[in-house]
Amino acid sequence: MKEIGTVCGIDKNLSYHLARHTFATLTLTKGVSIESVSKMLGHTNIKTTQIYARITDVKVSNDMASFAEKLEQKKIKSKSNLDKLFECLSLGEKMALFNLPATLSDDPERTKRISFMWQSLSEEEKSSLWTNTFEKEDAFSFKPMMKVQKLAVNQ
Repeated sequence: MKEIGTVCGIDKNLSYHLARHTFATLTLTKGVSIESVSKMLGHTNIKTTQIYARITDVKVSNDMASFAEKLEQKKIKSKSNLDKLFECLSLGEKMALFNLPATLSDDPERTKRISFMWQSLSEEEKSSLWTNTFEKEDAFSFKPMMKVQKLAVNQ
């Protein structure tokens, strides 16, 4: 190890012990489980591996990002069919859903506010609003359900 360090221009005192610490820390940072690292190092007790392997800020950050991503994926999977259909609507259709006039001033935040209003409704309220707007014969002059159903099938 010392010869390799000298060739590479590393002034630190390199040792077999330091290499084990570095290996344990790097493998944990890259997502290898502590159980696997323990086995690779030949430890019979994970507590020994915990001494060797420093949990770095990068590892904690990566784990939190992974956790947040899993939560977001679960959130996307748990969307109701009405939520998925709502996302396929044009701005005009969303405005019609809430009985908003098409003559409102051009506001770039309008879509966000309408989506926020939609998400604040219960499933029962969403269903009622959807039915009253799009599924009744005398309700809306155009029927987006045909377009939305095709989009939903293609996804």
